[in-house]
Amino acid sequence: MVIKVTGLNKVNSMLKKAIVTPTESKNALKKAGLYLIGKTKDSIAGRSAEPTSVDTGKFLNSVSMLADKDQVEIWSAVDYAVHLEYGTSKMKARRHFRNTEYREKSNVVKLVEKTLFGGLWWVNI
Repeated sequence: MVIKVTGLNKVNSMLKKAIVTPTESKNALKKAGLYLIGKTKDSIAGRSAEPTSVDTGKFLNSVSMLADKDQVEIWSAVDYAVHLEYGTSKMKARRHFRNTEYREKSNVVKLVEKTLFGGLWWVNI
């Protein structure tokens, strides 16, 4: 199960017009990834609209990320993560990753913008 935060058109457009080093870009995406991990874990723990998916805590503690200068990936390597996310013939999907991505997309864009540019969007980049 993987969430890839890519294709954030507004941020990508601004990055092309601004002078941002690959390290700065990677650090901003790391910060966004950590934010998404927290929100995904909130979802898994039942603190969002989705039903809780905590029994032993293995799934909750398995949420990881990898960031580079272009994208951040959030995933769980436990073998049953895909069944929780998409459901089975006996269980409805819980959509922790996809719903978190949908709910938090605008917050992630704002976080990346603020991290890279200090939120000073009045400057014409």
